[in-house]
Amino acid sequence: MKGLWFGAVFLLGASVSQANVFSFTYSGSGETVSGTITATSTLPGIYTITGISGTIIGGSKIWTITGLSSDPDFVYSGGSGTGSVDFNVTGSSKGSDTLSFAGSTFAQSGTTGTMAGFNFYLGSVPEPGTLLLFGTMGLGVWLLARKLPCRLGKLS
Repeated sequence: MKGLWFGAVFLLGASVSQANVFSFTYSGSGETVSGTITATSTLPGIYTITGISGTIIGGSKIWTITGLSSDPDFVYSGGSGTGSVDFNVTGSSKGSDTLSFAGSTFAQSGTTGTMAGFNFYLGSVPEPGTLLLFGTMGLGVWLLARKLPCRLGKLS
């Protein structure tokens, strides 16, 4: 019976499907950009971007990345991504920018100006379901460690 209960909890945790979240940062030409991309997996390693948010800070100007101008795809594998995304910005002026990236190289142009560089970072953020699964596993190991010495003591 305990095995069935464990199996049901494991399958329940594994079946939760959530969007993938990626953090990104880059800077150049006096601007610093950071934010998150929300995406869904269409094929292994290929994602459709469903949302973007973040900030662009350049000198005394601050723009807010408010959403997508289109629904692009990108490839992510081994901590590196390749793709392009059009996004809306608001701040000292409204408009849109286009960001293209491949590995650590990026180019951005649009309302906020033009910049390019070699310090683009895109990283996957663990989804809450994964963290919950690890937390549950840790609780199980802790409970087992507490019970096991008692049972070993009864054997002698």
